[in-house]
Amino acid sequence: MAANGTSKITARSSDFPYFRSLWNTVVVSLLVAAFLPLLGLGGAVYVLTQQALKNEAVNALRVQVANHRDMIDQFLDERTADLKALAGSLGFGRLTEPGGIERAFRSLREGMPCFTDLGVIDGEGRHRAYAGPYDLMDRNYREHAWFAPALETGVYISDVYLGYRQVPHVIIAVGRQDADGAWVLRATLDADFFDRFVSRSAGELKVDAYLIDRRGVFQTRPQAAGEIMGRSRFGEPPRFEEVRIEDQGERIVAMAWLKGVPWLSVVEVKRADVYAALQRVRWIVLLTFVLGVFLIVPTVLLTTNQMVLRLEAKRTSLQFLDRQLQQASKMASASRLSQGALEDITDSLANIHAASQWLRVLAGRPQAAPVDPEEVSGTLEQIDAEIHRSEKAVKRGLDLGRPPVGPACIDFDLQASIAELLELMRRDLHFKRIRVTRSAGTAATMVCSDPEELRQVLQNLISNAVAATPEGGTIELRTEHTQERLRVTVVDSGPGIPERDRAQIFEPLYTTKPDGLGLGLTISRAILERLGGSLTVKNEPGRGAAFTLELPLGKSGPSAG
Repeated sequence: MAANGTSKITARSSDFPYFRSLWNTVVVSLLVAAFLPLLGLGGAVYVLTQQALKNEAVNALRVQVANHRDMIDQFLDERTADLKALAGSLGFGRLTEPGGIERAFRSLREGMPCFTDLGVIDGEGRHRAYAGPYDLMDRNYREHAWFAPALETGVYISDVYLGYRQVPHVIIAVGRQDADGAWVLRATLDADFFDRFVSRSAGELKVDAYLIDRRGVFQTRPQAAGEIMGRSRFGEPPRFEEVRIEDQGERIVAMAWLKGVPWLSVVEVKRADVYAALQRVRWIVLLTFVLGVFLIVPTVLLTTNQMVLRLEAKRTSLQFLDRQLQQASKMASASRLSQGALEDITDSLANIHAASQWLRVLAGRPQAAPVDPEEVSGTLEQIDAEIHRSEKAVKRGLDLGRPPVGPACIDFDLQASIAELLELMRRDLHFKRIRVTRSAGTAATMVCSDPEELRQVLQNLISNAVAATPEGGTIELRTEHTQERLRVTVVDSGPGIPERDRAQIFEPLYTTKPDGLGLGLTISRAILERLGGSLTVKNEPGRGAAFTLELPLGKSGPSAG
Protein backbone atom coordinates (compact mmCIF):
# COMPACT_ATOMS: atom_id res chain seq x y z
CA MET A 1 0.00 0.00 0.00
CA ALA A 2 2.82 2.41 0.78
CA ALA A 3 4.42 1.81 -2.59
CA ASN A 4 1.15 2.47 -4.41
CA GLY A 5 0.56 5.68 -2.47
CA THR A 6 4.04 6.89 -3.34
CA SER A 7 3.40 6.18 -7.02
CA LYS A 8 0.20 8.23 -6.97
CA ILE A 9 1.86 11.17 -5.25
CA THR A 10 4.78 11.08 -7.67
CA ALA A 11 2.44 10.92 -10.67
CA ARG A 12 0.39 13.88 -9.51
CA SER A 13 3.44 16.00 -8.72
CA SER A 14 5.01 15.25 -12.10
CA ASP A 15 1.77 15.68 -14.06
CA PHE A 16 0.69 18.89 -12.40
CA PRO A 17 3.09 21.19 -14.30
CA TYR A 18 2.19 19.41 -17.53
CA PHE A 19 -1.50 20.04 -17.08
CA ARG A 20 -0.89 23.57 -15.82
CA SER A 21 0.88 24.20 -19.11
CA LEU A 22 -2.07 22.61 -20.90
CA TRP A 23 -4.36 24.77 -18.78
CA ASN A 24 -2.50 27.88 -19.90
CA THR A 25 -2.69 26.79 -23.53
CA VAL A 26 -6.42 26.00 -23.36
CA VAL A 27 -7.22 29.23 -21.53
CA VAL A 28 -5.27 31.32 -24.02
CA SER A 29 -6.86 29.46 -26.96
CA LEU A 30 -10.39 29.85 -25.60
CA LEU A 31 -9.86 33.51 -24.77
CA VAL A 32 -8.44 34.14 -28.22
CA ALA A 33 -11.31 32.21 -29.81
CA ALA A 34 -13.81 34.20 -27.73
CA PHE A 35 -12.28 37.64 -28.03
CA LEU A 36 -11.15 37.58 -31.65
CA PRO A 37 -14.74 37.41 -33.01
CA LEU A 38 -15.83 39.90 -30.34
CA LEU A 39 -13.05 42.29 -31.23
CA GLY A 40 -13.51 41.70 -34.94
CA LEU A 41 -17.27 42.17 -34.88
CA GLY A 42 -17.09 45.04 -32.39
CA GLY A 43 -14.30 46.67 -34.35
CA ALA A 44 -16.19 46.31 -37.63
CA VAL A 45 -19.38 47.71 -36.11
CA TYR A 46 -17.43 50.52 -34.50
CA VAL A 47 -15.57 51.39 -37.69
CA LEU A 48 -18.78 51.34 -39.75
CA THR A 49 -20.65 53.33 -37.11
CA GLN A 50 -17.73 55.73 -36.77
CA GLN A 51 -17.64 56.28 -40.51
CA ALA A 52 -21.40 56.77 -40.67
CA LEU A 53 -21.42 59.20 -37.75
CA LYS A 54 -18.43 61.07 -39.15
CA ASN A 55 -20.10 61.38 -42.50
CA GLU A 56 -23.32 62.50 -40.85
CA ALA A 57 -21.50 65.03 -38.66
CA VAL A 58 -19.46 66.35 -41.57
CA ASN A 59 -22.52 66.61 -43.79
CA ALA A 60 -24.37 68.45 -41.03
CA LEU A 61 -21.42 70.80 -40.61
CA ARG A 62 -21.25 71.27 -44.37
CA VAL A 63 -24.92 72.24 -44.48
CA GLN A 64 -24.47 74.54 -41.50
CA VAL A 65 -21.53 76.36 -43.07
CA ALA A 66 -23.37 76.66 -46.40
CA ASN A 67 -26.32 78.19 -44.54
CA HIS A 68 -23.94 80.54 -42.73
CA ARG A 69 -22.49 81.68 -46.05
CA ASP A 70 -25.96 82.12 -47.55
CA MET A 71 -27.13 84.17 -44.56
CA ILE A 72 -24.17 86.56 -44.92
CA ASP A 73 -24.76 86.81 -48.68
CA GLN A 74 -28.43 87.47 -48.05
CA PHE A 75 -27.64 90.10 -45.42
CA LEU A 76 -25.32 91.97 -47.77
CA ASP A 77 -27.78 91.63 -50.66
CA GLU A 78 -30.59 93.03 -48.52
CA ARG A 79 -28.49 95.96 -47.35
CA THR A 80 -27.51 96.68 -50.94
CA ALA A 81 -31.16 96.45 -51.96
CA ASP A 82 -32.07 98.93 -49.20
CA LEU A 83 -29.59 101.45 -50.59
CA LYS A 84 -30.78 100.88 -54.16
CA ALA A 85 -34.38 101.38 -53.14
CA LEU A 86 -33.49 104.53 -51.24
CA ALA A 87 -31.47 105.97 -54.11
CA GLY A 88 -34.16 105.08 -56.63
CA SER A 89 -37.09 106.42 -54.66
CA LEU A 90 -35.57 109.69 -53.45
CA GLY A 91 -33.04 110.51 -56.13
CA PHE A 92 -30.11 112.89 -56.00
CA GLY A 93 -32.22 116.02 -55.55
CA ARG A 94 -34.25 114.98 -52.52
CA LEU A 95 -31.25 113.37 -50.81
CA THR A 96 -29.13 116.51 -51.16
CA GLU A 97 -31.81 119.02 -50.11
CA PRO A 98 -31.59 120.34 -46.55
CA GLY A 99 -32.57 117.61 -44.06
CA GLY A 100 -33.09 115.05 -46.81
CA ILE A 101 -30.08 112.83 -46.06
CA GLU A 102 -30.88 112.90 -42.30
CA ARG A 103 -34.44 111.71 -42.92
CA ALA A 104 -33.23 108.98 -45.24
CA PHE A 105 -30.61 107.85 -42.72
CA ARG A 106 -33.17 107.64 -39.90
CA SER A 107 -35.53 105.65 -42.13
CA LEU A 108 -32.71 103.31 -43.10
CA ARG A 109 -31.70 102.62 -39.49
CA GLU A 110 -35.27 102.00 -38.41
CA GLY A 111 -35.42 99.00 -40.66
CA MET A 112 -31.92 97.63 -39.78
CA PRO A 113 -29.62 99.50 -37.35
CA CYS A 114 -26.46 98.25 -38.98
CA PHE A 115 -25.29 101.44 -40.72
CA THR A 116 -22.92 103.94 -39.15
CA ASP A 117 -23.43 106.79 -41.61
CA LEU A 118 -24.86 107.64 -45.03
CA GLY A 119 -23.56 109.99 -47.71
CA VAL A 120 -24.24 111.22 -51.26
CA ILE A 121 -21.15 111.73 -53.46
CA ASP A 122 -21.26 113.33 -56.90
CA GLY A 123 -19.39 112.19 -59.99
CA GLU A 124 -16.32 114.20 -58.99
CA GLY A 125 -15.98 112.37 -55.68
CA ARG A 126 -17.24 115.28 -53.51
CA HIS A 127 -19.61 114.83 -50.61
CA ARG A 128 -22.92 116.58 -51.48
CA ALA A 129 -24.78 115.34 -48.38
CA TYR A 130 -23.75 113.41 -45.26
CA ALA A 131 -25.42 112.03 -42.11
CA GLY A 132 -23.23 110.45 -39.44
CA PRO A 133 -20.82 111.01 -36.55
CA TYR A 134 -17.77 111.93 -38.65
CA ASP A 135 -16.76 115.21 -40.32
CA LEU A 136 -16.45 114.03 -43.90
CA MET A 137 -18.19 116.76 -45.96
CA ASP A 138 -14.93 118.22 -47.21
CA ARG A 139 -13.45 114.88 -48.20
CA ASN A 140 -13.03 113.77 -51.80
CA TYR A 141 -13.31 110.07 -52.69
CA ARG A 142 -12.42 110.21 -56.34
CA GLU A 143 -9.17 108.28 -55.80
CA HIS A 144 -10.57 105.73 -53.37
CA ALA A 145 -10.61 102.10 -54.57
CA TRP A 146 -14.35 101.72 -54.25
CA PHE A 147 -15.47 104.90 -56.03
CA ALA A 148 -14.84 104.05 -59.70
CA PRO A 149 -16.15 100.44 -59.49
CA ALA A 150 -19.34 101.68 -57.82
CA LEU A 151 -20.04 104.05 -60.72
CA GLU A 152 -19.17 101.42 -63.32
CA THR A 153 -20.99 98.38 -61.93
CA GLY A 154 -23.68 100.07 -59.88
CA VAL A 155 -22.82 98.20 -56.66
CA TYR A 156 -19.60 97.81 -54.75
CA ILE A 157 -18.86 96.33 -51.31
CA SER A 158 -15.36 97.15 -50.15
CA ASP A 159 -12.92 95.16 -48.03
CA VAL A 160 -12.31 96.49 -44.54
CA TYR A 161 -10.12 99.57 -44.66
CA LEU A 162 -9.35 102.65 -42.52
CA GLY A 163 -10.15 105.53 -44.88
CA TYR A 164 -10.33 109.10 -43.60
CA ARG A 165 -11.81 108.11 -40.27
CA GLN A 166 -8.87 105.77 -39.43
CA VAL A 167 -11.29 103.18 -38.11
CA PRO A 168 -11.77 99.77 -39.78
CA HIS A 169 -15.03 99.81 -41.70
CA VAL A 170 -16.83 98.32 -44.73
CA ILE A 171 -18.50 100.47 -47.38
CA ILE A 172 -21.55 99.51 -49.42
CA ALA A 173 -21.76 101.89 -52.39
CA VAL A 174 -24.60 102.11 -54.97
CA GLY A 175 -23.83 104.00 -58.20
CA ARG A 176 -26.57 105.90 -60.11
CA GLN A 177 -26.74 107.62 -63.50
CA ASP A 178 -29.77 109.92 -64.03
CA ALA A 179 -30.68 113.47 -65.05
CA ASP A 180 -28.52 114.82 -62.27
CA GLY A 181 -25.48 112.97 -63.63
CA ALA A 182 -23.43 110.22 -62.04
CA TRP A 183 -23.50 109.95 -58.28
CA VAL A 184 -23.03 107.40 -55.50
CA LEU A 185 -25.05 106.64 -52.38
CA ARG A 186 -22.56 105.32 -49.86
CA ALA A 187 -23.23 103.68 -46.45
CA THR A 188 -20.86 102.33 -43.81
CA LEU A 189 -21.66 99.09 -41.97
CA ASP A 190 -21.45 99.15 -38.19
CA ALA A 191 -18.41 96.92 -37.47
CA ASP A 192 -19.67 95.62 -34.12
CA PHE A 193 -23.11 94.84 -35.53
CA PHE A 194 -21.62 93.00 -38.49
CA ASP A 195 -19.23 91.03 -36.20
CA ARG A 196 -22.12 89.89 -34.04
CA PHE A 197 -24.18 88.97 -37.05
CA VAL A 198 -21.37 86.85 -38.57
CA SER A 199 -20.74 85.15 -35.22
CA ARG A 200 -24.39 84.42 -34.36
CA SER A 201 -25.29 83.08 -37.78
CA ALA A 202 -22.71 80.25 -37.46
CA GLY A 203 -25.00 78.16 -35.18
CA GLU A 204 -24.72 76.47 -31.80
CA LEU A 205 -21.58 74.41 -32.49
CA LYS A 206 -19.56 77.51 -33.31
CA VAL A 207 -16.24 78.07 -31.65
CA ASP A 208 -15.21 80.92 -33.88
CA ALA A 209 -16.71 82.37 -37.05
CA TYR A 210 -15.17 85.15 -39.12
CA LEU A 211 -14.52 86.42 -42.63
CA ILE A 212 -11.23 86.83 -44.49
CA ASP A 213 -10.60 88.34 -47.90
CA ARG A 214 -8.71 86.80 -50.81
CA ARG A 215 -5.43 88.03 -49.33
CA GLY A 216 -6.12 86.25 -46.02
CA VAL A 217 -6.87 89.49 -44.10
CA PHE A 218 -9.51 89.40 -41.36
CA GLN A 219 -12.73 91.22 -42.34
CA THR A 220 -14.41 90.55 -39.00
CA ARG A 221 -12.94 90.13 -35.58
CA PRO A 222 -12.03 86.46 -34.69
CA GLN A 223 -12.52 85.26 -31.13
CA ALA A 224 -9.17 83.50 -31.23
CA ALA A 225 -5.87 85.22 -31.95
CA GLY A 226 -6.09 87.97 -34.52
CA GLU A 227 -7.66 91.40 -35.16
CA ILE A 228 -9.59 93.05 -37.94
CA MET A 229 -7.31 93.83 -40.89
CA GLY A 230 -4.70 91.48 -39.43
CA ARG A 231 -3.17 88.60 -41.33
CA SER A 232 -4.73 85.17 -40.79
CA ARG A 233 -2.88 81.82 -40.85
CA PHE A 234 -4.52 80.88 -44.16
CA GLY A 235 -2.24 83.07 -46.28
CA GLU A 236 -3.94 83.70 -49.64
CA PRO A 237 -6.66 81.03 -49.77
CA PRO A 238 -7.43 79.59 -53.21
CA ARG A 239 -10.87 79.83 -54.71
CA PHE A 240 -13.01 76.70 -54.57
CA GLU A 241 -16.62 75.76 -54.99
CA GLU A 242 -19.05 74.56 -52.36
CA VAL A 243 -17.77 73.90 -48.83
CA ARG A 244 -14.31 72.70 -47.80
CA ILE A 245 -13.72 70.98 -44.45
CA GLU A 246 -10.30 70.47 -42.90
CA ASP A 247 -9.46 68.43 -39.79
CA GLN A 248 -6.86 70.39 -37.80
CA GLY A 249 -6.42 68.32 -34.65
CA GLU A 250 -8.56 69.67 -31.85
CA ARG A 251 -10.64 71.76 -34.25
CA ILE A 252 -12.42 71.24 -37.51
CA VAL A 253 -12.35 74.18 -39.91
CA ALA A 254 -15.14 74.63 -42.46
CA MET A 255 -14.78 77.22 -45.22
CA ALA A 256 -16.97 78.56 -48.03
CA TRP A 257 -16.56 81.55 -50.37
CA LEU A 258 -19.36 84.13 -50.37
CA LYS A 259 -21.16 84.43 -53.68
CA GLY A 260 -21.55 88.22 -53.82
CA VAL A 261 -18.30 89.37 -52.18
CA PRO A 262 -14.82 87.81 -52.47
CA TRP A 263 -14.74 86.92 -48.80
CA LEU A 264 -14.11 83.50 -47.30
CA SER A 265 -16.47 82.49 -44.50
CA VAL A 266 -14.55 80.47 -41.90
CA VAL A 267 -16.16 78.53 -39.05
CA GLU A 268 -13.97 76.72 -36.52
CA VAL A 269 -15.71 74.01 -34.50
CA LYS A 270 -14.44 71.87 -31.63
CA ARG A 271 -13.79 68.35 -32.77
CA ALA A 272 -15.42 66.97 -29.62
CA ASP A 273 -18.63 68.90 -30.39
CA VAL A 274 -18.78 67.64 -33.96
CA TYR A 275 -18.11 64.03 -32.99
CA ALA A 276 -20.04 63.98 -29.71
CA ALA A 277 -22.24 61.10 -30.94
CA LEU A 278 -19.14 59.19 -31.96
CA GLN A 279 -17.69 59.61 -28.49
CA ARG A 280 -20.87 58.13 -27.00
CA VAL A 281 -20.64 55.16 -29.35
CA ARG A 282 -16.98 54.68 -28.35
CA TRP A 283 -17.93 54.50 -24.68
CA ILE A 284 -20.78 52.08 -25.43
CA VAL A 285 -18.41 49.78 -27.35
CA LEU A 286 -15.81 49.97 -24.58
CA LEU A 287 -18.43 49.21 -21.91
CA THR A 288 -19.71 46.26 -23.95
CA PHE A 289 -16.18 44.89 -24.28
CA VAL A 290 -15.52 45.26 -20.54
CA LEU A 291 -18.77 43.46 -19.73
CA GLY A 292 -17.76 40.74 -22.19
CA VAL A 293 -14.41 40.40 -20.41
CA PHE A 294 -16.12 40.04 -17.01
CA LEU A 295 -18.44 37.38 -18.41
CA ILE A 296 -16.07 35.41 -20.66
CA VAL A 297 -12.87 35.33 -18.59
CA PRO A 298 -14.36 33.82 -15.37
CA THR A 299 -16.36 31.32 -17.42
CA VAL A 300 -13.27 30.20 -19.35
CA LEU A 301 -11.13 30.02 -16.20
CA LEU A 302 -13.68 28.03 -14.18
CA THR A 303 -14.54 25.65 -17.02
CA THR A 304 -10.90 25.03 -17.93
CA ASN A 305 -9.91 24.55 -14.30
CA GLN A 306 -12.59 21.88 -13.84
CA MET A 307 -11.42 20.16 -17.02
CA VAL A 308 -7.78 20.21 -15.91
CA LEU A 309 -8.67 18.84 -12.48
CA ARG A 310 -10.43 15.93 -14.14
CA LEU A 311 -7.48 15.41 -16.48
CA GLU A 312 -5.12 15.41 -13.52
CA ALA A 313 -7.20 12.74 -11.81
CA LYS A 314 -7.29 10.66 -15.01
CA ARG A 315 -3.57 11.22 -15.54
CA THR A 316 -2.84 9.94 -12.04
CA SER A 317 -4.81 6.78 -12.75
CA LEU A 318 -3.14 6.33 -16.13
CA GLN A 319 0.29 6.89 -14.58
CA PHE A 320 -0.38 4.21 -12.01
CA LEU A 321 -1.66 1.85 -14.72
CA ASP A 322 1.39 2.68 -16.84
CA ARG A 323 3.70 1.68 -14.01
CA GLN A 324 1.76 -1.54 -13.56
CA LEU A 325 2.05 -2.29 -17.29
CA GLN A 326 5.77 -1.56 -17.19
CA GLN A 327 6.19 -3.93 -14.29
CA ALA A 328 4.08 -6.57 -16.07
CA SER A 329 6.15 -6.17 -19.23
CA LYS A 330 9.32 -6.39 -17.21
CA MET A 331 8.12 -9.51 -15.44
CA ALA A 332 7.11 -11.06 -18.78
CA SER A 333 10.60 -10.40 -20.16
CA ALA A 334 12.15 -11.54 -16.91
CA SER A 335 10.24 -14.82 -17.05
CA ARG A 336 11.75 -15.56 -20.45
CA LEU A 337 15.25 -14.56 -19.40
CA SER A 338 14.97 -16.40 -16.08
CA GLN A 339 14.78 -19.66 -18.01
CA GLY A 340 18.46 -19.24 -18.79
CA ALA A 341 19.22 -18.64 -15.12
CA LEU A 342 17.19 -21.69 -14.11
CA GLU A 343 18.94 -23.81 -16.71
CA ASP A 344 22.31 -22.57 -15.39
CA ILE A 345 21.21 -23.53 -11.87
CA THR A 346 20.07 -26.94 -13.17
CA ASP A 347 23.44 -27.48 -14.84
CA SER A 348 25.24 -26.41 -11.68
CA LEU A 349 23.14 -28.75 -9.54
CA ALA A 350 23.84 -31.58 -11.96
CA ASN A 351 27.57 -30.86 -11.76
CA ILE A 352 27.40 -30.67 -7.95
CA HIS A 353 25.51 -33.97 -7.89
CA ALA A 354 28.13 -35.62 -10.11
CA ALA A 355 30.91 -34.27 -7.88
CA SER A 356 29.19 -35.49 -4.72
CA GLN A 357 28.76 -38.95 -6.26
CA TRP A 358 32.45 -39.02 -7.05
CA LEU A 359 33.27 -38.09 -3.45
CA ARG A 360 31.09 -40.99 -2.27
CA VAL A 361 33.01 -43.27 -4.62
CA LEU A 362 36.26 -42.02 -3.14
CA ALA A 363 34.92 -42.40 0.38
CA GLY A 364 33.84 -46.00 -0.32
CA ARG A 365 37.24 -47.22 -1.45
CA PRO A 366 38.97 -49.80 0.81
CA GLN A 367 41.49 -48.53 3.29
CA ALA A 368 44.19 -50.26 1.40
CA ALA A 369 43.65 -47.98 -1.56
CA PRO A 370 44.85 -44.50 -0.58
CA VAL A 371 42.75 -41.37 -1.58
CA ASP A 372 44.53 -38.78 -3.69
CA PRO A 373 44.22 -35.41 -1.80
CA GLU A 374 44.55 -33.38 -5.01
CA GLU A 375 41.63 -35.27 -6.54
CA VAL A 376 39.45 -34.53 -3.52
CA SER A 377 40.51 -30.89 -3.48
CA GLY A 378 39.76 -30.50 -7.17
CA THR A 379 36.31 -31.99 -6.72
CA LEU A 380 35.56 -29.64 -3.82
CA GLU A 381 36.73 -26.63 -5.87
CA GLN A 382 34.40 -27.73 -8.66
CA ILE A 383 31.53 -27.85 -6.17
CA ASP A 384 32.40 -24.34 -4.88
CA ALA A 385 32.52 -22.97 -8.45
CA GLU A 386 29.15 -24.45 -9.28
CA ILE A 387 27.69 -23.03 -6.05
CA HIS A 388 29.02 -19.53 -6.94
CA ARG A 389 27.67 -19.92 -10.45
CA SER A 390 24.25 -20.81 -9.05
CA GLU A 391 24.37 -17.82 -6.69
CA LYS A 392 25.04 -15.50 -9.62
CA ALA A 393 22.20 -17.05 -11.63
CA VAL A 394 19.82 -16.64 -8.69
CA LYS A 395 20.97 -13.01 -8.21
CA ARG A 396 20.38 -12.27 -11.89
CA GLY A 397 16.93 -13.79 -11.70
CA LEU A 398 16.09 -11.76 -8.60
CA ASP A 399 17.40 -8.57 -10.22
CA LEU A 400 15.11 -9.11 -13.17
CA GLY A 401 12.02 -9.07 -11.00
CA ARG A 402 13.09 -6.35 -8.53
CA PRO A 403 10.90 -3.16 -8.74
CA PRO A 404 12.66 0.05 -9.83
CA VAL A 405 14.12 2.27 -7.12
CA GLY A 406 13.75 5.54 -9.07
CA PRO A 407 16.13 7.76 -11.05
CA ALA A 408 19.56 8.43 -9.57
CA CYS A 409 22.81 9.83 -10.93
CA ILE A 410 25.15 6.85 -10.31
CA ASP A 411 28.23 5.17 -11.79
CA PHE A 412 26.35 2.84 -14.08
CA ASP A 413 28.52 0.25 -15.85
CA LEU A 414 26.61 0.00 -19.09
CA GLN A 415 28.89 -2.63 -20.62
CA ALA A 416 28.57 -4.86 -17.56
CA SER A 417 24.79 -4.60 -17.76
CA ILE A 418 24.87 -5.54 -21.45
CA ALA A 419 27.18 -8.47 -20.70
CA GLU A 420 24.82 -9.67 -18.00
CA LEU A 421 21.86 -9.54 -20.37
CA LEU A 422 23.80 -11.43 -23.04
CA GLU A 423 24.71 -14.08 -20.45
CA LEU A 424 21.03 -14.55 -19.66
CA MET A 425 20.32 -14.99 -23.37
CA ARG A 426 23.29 -17.24 -23.89
CA ARG A 427 21.24 -20.33 -24.66
CA ASP A 428 18.99 -18.54 -27.19
CA LEU A 429 22.06 -17.13 -28.89
CA HIS A 430 23.76 -20.53 -28.85
CA PHE A 431 20.83 -22.48 -30.29
CA LYS A 432 20.28 -19.90 -33.10
CA ARG A 433 24.05 -19.62 -33.68
CA ILE A 434 23.83 -15.81 -33.40
CA ARG A 435 27.09 -13.97 -33.12
CA VAL A 436 27.18 -10.73 -31.07
CA THR A 437 29.70 -8.00 -31.83
CA ARG A 438 30.24 -5.11 -29.46
CA SER A 439 31.99 -1.78 -29.92
CA ALA A 440 32.28 0.63 -27.00
CA GLY A 441 34.07 3.91 -26.47
CA THR A 442 34.24 3.50 -22.70
CA ALA A 443 33.49 0.85 -20.14
CA ALA A 444 31.50 2.92 -17.66
CA THR A 445 29.59 6.15 -18.06
CA MET A 446 27.94 8.47 -15.51
CA VAL A 447 24.27 8.50 -16.52
CA CYS A 448 21.62 10.45 -14.62
CA SER A 449 19.14 7.62 -14.97
CA ASP A 450 17.27 4.75 -13.36
CA PRO A 451 19.52 1.68 -13.85
CA GLU A 452 16.66 -0.79 -13.55
CA GLU A 453 14.51 0.98 -16.11
CA LEU A 454 17.46 1.43 -18.45
CA ARG A 455 18.25 -2.30 -18.09
CA GLN A 456 14.62 -3.03 -19.02
CA VAL A 457 14.96 -0.94 -22.19
CA LEU A 458 18.18 -2.69 -23.19
CA GLN A 459 16.58 -6.05 -22.42
CA ASN A 460 13.62 -5.25 -24.70
CA LEU A 461 15.85 -4.09 -27.56
CA ILE A 462 18.24 -7.08 -27.35
CA SER A 463 15.33 -9.53 -27.04
CA ASN A 464 13.70 -8.02 -30.14
CA ALA A 465 17.01 -8.22 -31.99
CA VAL A 466 17.39 -11.92 -31.07
CA ALA A 467 13.85 -12.63 -32.24
CA ALA A 468 14.37 -10.77 -35.56
CA THR A 469 17.78 -12.28 -36.37
CA PRO A 470 17.72 -15.57 -38.31
CA GLU A 471 19.92 -18.56 -37.46
CA GLY A 472 23.56 -17.87 -38.07
CA GLY A 473 22.98 -14.09 -38.07
CA THR A 474 24.77 -11.29 -36.28
CA ILE A 475 23.72 -8.68 -33.71
CA GLU A 476 25.83 -5.55 -33.36
CA LEU A 477 25.88 -3.42 -30.21
CA ARG A 478 27.46 0.03 -30.61
CA THR A 479 28.04 2.38 -27.70
CA GLU A 480 29.27 5.93 -28.24
CA HIS A 481 29.08 9.19 -26.37
CA THR A 482 29.82 12.88 -26.62
CA GLN A 483 30.30 15.41 -23.85
CA GLU A 484 26.55 15.57 -23.29
CA ARG A 485 24.85 12.48 -24.77
CA LEU A 486 25.14 8.70 -24.57
CA ARG A 487 24.05 6.69 -27.61
CA VAL A 488 23.51 2.91 -27.77
CA THR A 489 22.54 1.27 -31.07
CA VAL A 490 21.26 -2.31 -31.42
CA VAL A 491 21.45 -3.58 -35.01
CA ASP A 492 20.07 -6.97 -36.04
CA SER A 493 20.58 -8.83 -39.31
CA GLY A 494 16.90 -9.55 -39.86
CA PRO A 495 14.68 -8.40 -42.72
CA GLY A 496 14.24 -4.90 -41.29
CA ILE A 497 10.99 -3.08 -40.61
CA PRO A 498 8.60 -2.41 -43.52
CA GLU A 499 7.94 1.24 -44.24
CA ARG A 500 4.23 0.84 -43.49
CA ASP A 501 5.00 -0.53 -40.00
CA ARG A 502 7.77 1.88 -39.02
CA ALA A 503 5.39 4.66 -38.00
CA GLN A 504 3.29 2.30 -35.84
CA ILE A 505 5.79 0.13 -33.99
CA PHE A 506 5.85 2.48 -30.98
CA GLU A 507 2.06 2.49 -30.65
CA PRO A 508 0.54 0.51 -27.76
CA LEU A 509 -0.61 -3.07 -28.52
CA TYR A 510 0.90 -3.00 -32.01
CA THR A 511 2.98 -6.13 -32.61
CA THR A 512 4.07 -8.40 -35.46
CA LYS A 513 4.82 -11.35 -33.15
CA PRO A 514 2.12 -14.00 -32.69
CA ASP A 515 2.78 -14.16 -28.94
CA GLY A 516 3.71 -10.47 -28.46
CA LEU A 517 1.88 -7.96 -26.27
CA GLY A 518 2.82 -4.88 -28.28
CA LEU A 519 4.02 -3.04 -25.17
CA GLY A 520 7.81 -3.47 -25.18
CA LEU A 521 8.76 -0.67 -27.55
CA THR A 522 5.97 1.59 -26.29
CA ILE A 523 7.17 1.24 -22.69
CA SER A 524 10.82 1.58 -23.73
CA ARG A 525 10.19 4.87 -25.49
CA ALA A 526 8.10 6.13 -22.54
CA ILE A 527 10.90 5.22 -20.10
CA LEU A 528 13.55 6.99 -22.18
CA GLU A 529 11.44 10.11 -22.62
CA ARG A 530 10.83 10.20 -18.88
CA LEU A 531 14.60 9.93 -18.34
CA GLY A 532 15.23 12.79 -20.77
CA GLY A 533 16.26 10.58 -23.69
CA SER A 534 14.80 9.27 -26.94
CA LEU A 535 14.36 6.07 -28.95
CA THR A 536 14.48 6.01 -32.75
CA VAL A 537 14.56 3.31 -35.42
CA LYS A 538 15.75 2.99 -39.00
CA ASN A 539 16.78 0.28 -41.45
CA GLU A 540 20.50 0.01 -42.13
CA PRO A 541 21.46 -0.84 -45.74
CA GLY A 542 22.52 -4.47 -46.00
CA ARG A 543 21.52 -5.14 -42.37
CA GLY A 544 18.26 -5.18 -40.48
CA ALA A 545 16.61 -2.74 -38.09
CA ALA A 546 18.74 -0.39 -36.00
CA PHE A 547 17.24 0.90 -32.74
CA THR A 548 19.12 3.82 -31.18
CA LEU A 549 18.59 5.06 -27.64
CA GLU A 550 20.01 8.36 -26.44
CA LEU A 551 20.38 9.60 -22.87
CA PRO A 552 21.88 12.71 -21.31
CA LEU A 553 25.18 12.10 -19.53
CA GLY A 554 25.69 12.87 -15.88
CA LYS A 555 27.50 16.00 -14.70
CA SER A 556 30.83 14.22 -14.48
CA GLY A 557 30.68 13.10 -18.11
CA PRO A 558 32.29 9.89 -19.42
CA SER A 559 34.44 8.13 -16.90
CA ALA A 560 38.12 7.87 -17.52
CA GLY A 561 38.30 4.17 -16.70
